[in-house]
Amino acid sequence: MQFKRIEKYGLCPRDLNKQVTGYVRTLSLNSPNGTGPVVDLVSIGSFMCGIETASPAEMLFGINTGNGTTHFFVFQYSSRLVNLEINKTYFKYNGNYYALTGSPVNLNENNRVLIFGCQKRGDTTEAESK
Repeated sequence: MQFKRIEKYGLCPRDLNKQVTGYVRTLSLNSPNGTGPVVDLVSIGSFMCGIETASPAEMLFGINTGNGTTHFFVFQYSSRLVNLEINKTYFKYNGNYYALTGSPVNLNENNRVLIFGCQKRGDTTEAESK
């Protein structure tokens, strides 16, 4: 995927060649056996996107990657994706979970391309958000 071309001309279908599933983490107060909170991942849908790996020193699309961002997920604009919560939203791709680390960037403010900074995470539990 070539970000400079996307900035100038927008997305084309071949840019969106990865299928990811979006999840929102929910917590219930107690498990049935009383051992503590229960973490559930609720699917919000499957989406096609482009994925770009980011180095910590990079700045792509004006997104500062100093917040632990390891990957950028590029989506076609969708109202379902605009209001996702930071640290409660995960994308699953290729068996790995990626936590949303920042608000989506609406490229050029024209409601065509959304870019999310995400961090590769191993766990999806309550303890990670503390």
